[in-house]
Amino acid sequence: LVACLLLPGILLAQSPVTIDYFYEPGCPDCLRVQRDVEPELRNQFETFYTLNRWDLGFQSNVIRLVTYQEKLGVSTNAPVMMVVDYRHVLNGYPAIKAGLLGQVEQAVLDRQKPGWRAPEPIAMPSIQNGVQTASERVKGLALGVILANGLADGLNPCAISTLVFFM
Repeated sequence: LVACLLLPGILLAQSPVTIDYFYEPGCPDCLRVQRDVEPELRNQFETFYTLNRWDLGFQSNVIRLVTYQEKLGVSTNAPVMMVVDYRHVLNGYPAIKAGLLGQVEQAVLDRQKPGWRAPEPIAMPSIQNGVQTASERVKGLALGVILANGLADGLNPCAISTLVFFM
């Protein structure tokens, strides 16, 4: 895909900015991104970007997320994450709201510089290697974090009513 950027008196052909959007349907932060951030992105950069949506309900997309996190040195998980041009990570709604438009604008401006080259996509591993990478990442979690999350989930009233239903 090629987009054209019209500056005062200058017409430049360029590749669009790539935005990889990792989300879970129904997650509150993801809905806020769709409601608050995406319309602004469309209004300001209409044809200058490509938005790849990766629903984390699919194993292949989780593997893609873990691969991106490994390559880009992301150690924390947020409910929603965006990566601009395979380089710039915006992890969580506050980071996306505060930084996405600026990152896209900078990426568009970078494309105007002489000698600019399109960013290299992040290579995806095979499904088997991706599952292994994800498993290794889970093993790195501290036992305390797992126990605390289990306790918090155990106190969830919905979980208690589900247990009663199963009895």
